[in-house]
Amino acid sequence: LDLDNIGTIPSLQPSDRDYLEKFEGISSLCMSRIGLRSLENWPKLNGVYLLNLSTNRLSTGLGEVARSMPHIAELELEYNNFADISELAELRNLPLLVSVTLQGNPVAALPNYRQALFSLLPNLRTIDDYDRDGNDCFQTLIEHEGDEMMDESVAKLESEIYGESADEEMCTLEEIDEDGTIFINK
Repeated sequence: LDLDNIGTIPSLQPSDRDYLEKFEGISSLCMSRIGLRSLENWPKLNGVYLLNLSTNRLSTGLGEVARSMPHIAELELEYNNFADISELAELRNLPLLVSVTLQGNPVAALPNYRQALFSLLPNLRTIDDYDRDGNDCFQTLIEHEGDEMMDESVAKLESEIYGESADEEMCTLEEIDEDGTIFINK
């Protein structure tokens, strides 16, 4: 579900949470460039494995994400306001998390922040597309194993969550009209 750049939404209201929870079959949620400052009232969407919250104003609240979306494997947080490694500690509650992007956050300017984050989150394979050895692995993952590995992981996760009917549950954003009505293609 792609809700990038749909307007300024500093925080979700309970009605927003309830509405988003209707899309329980989605596997990715993109809410970048919406001015989000708070993760309060975050929707519970167990099937989401890719969450993009980049280019917002977030600095805390990742515990809400971990509790509400426990199967996240890839988390995009670049260009927010996370300033300290301790603010990212809640990500330990995402056992499937293998990739996180944080460039553009104040924390990314700290010396050795990637090493500290790899220590905090031992399941991570990449931070900002760099592996534990500092190698730029974005291209390598795509060319050698990324797509196949992600397809297998997603298929397994979807079958665990939705059973045999996983494909029937998928939704995609079709259109948002001028008054903000969202049209979903299911």
